[in-house]
Amino acid sequence: MFKMITCRQASHLLSERQDRPLGWGERASLRLHLALCAPCVRAAEQIEFLRRAMARYVGRDPGPGQGPPD
Repeated sequence: MFKMITCRQASHLLSERQDRPLGWGERASLRLHLALCAPCVRAAEQIEFLRRAMARYVGRDPGPGQGPPD
């Protein structure tokens, strides 16, 4: 069963997935939230943009599609 999470919890998970793999329940809850919340989708896009920009800045560009999984 998926747990409906708040925007605050979603933003925390978006940040956490940059540092560690999320568990299946966390991924499922985050996907469900992102399917229903356009502002959090935008936040996820911004986090990904910043991650890629910093990777390019330090010379570790992972390339398209090589970011953290959903």
